[in-house]
Amino acid sequence: HHRRTTERVDQARARLLPLLMRTCSLLFTIFHRGSAEPYVVRDLKPKNLILTTNGDERIILIDVRSALQVGRQSKSARSKIRLGTRNWLYWSPELLLRPGIQADERSDLFSVGATAFYLLLARAPFSNSEPDSARALDNYIMEYAAVKSDLLAHCAAMGVPEKQALFLASCLHPLPKERPGLIPSP
Repeated sequence: HHRRTTERVDQARARLLPLLMRTCSLLFTIFHRGSAEPYVVRDLKPKNLILTTNGDERIILIDVRSALQVGRQSKSARSKIRLGTRNWLYWSPELLLRPGIQADERSDLFSVGATAFYLLLARAPFSNSEPDSARALDNYIMEYAAVKSDLLAHCAAMGVPEKQALFLASCLHPLPKERPGLIPSP
């Protein structure tokens, strides 16, 4: 009985993944390619998404207050300590390590991967447990192998297409240059 329930939950989660990807693709079109002055969402996470169920299922982003124009630095970001707090689990390592960084869409791609990971595995991918900035990136890199393995295994078991699973795993890479440039069309 427990196994059938778990399988039904996994099927429901896998069914929501295309909705999430469609929403993120639209967000990237609007925020990153939709204007001459692109924005970084910076706060794409499960808590800021809602599922509508009134006929046409959609996932909607409900909070964009922390969106920041690319090339601008956040004044409030520099004053908060986020590294090593076991919070801020959907922010990219570069935003945590250098809060005033001029982020781009690769930071949001990390958030897409982290949110999809949460949707599929019901937990955040990384721990953000290392407070020492000199070791934090190494900690993310060490955790990445297990994160990638867990995600790919879970996606395979849930019937998520391998191409999509590999895309999501690459979104979670701790180094921005290793992340993909675009969200594939759903």
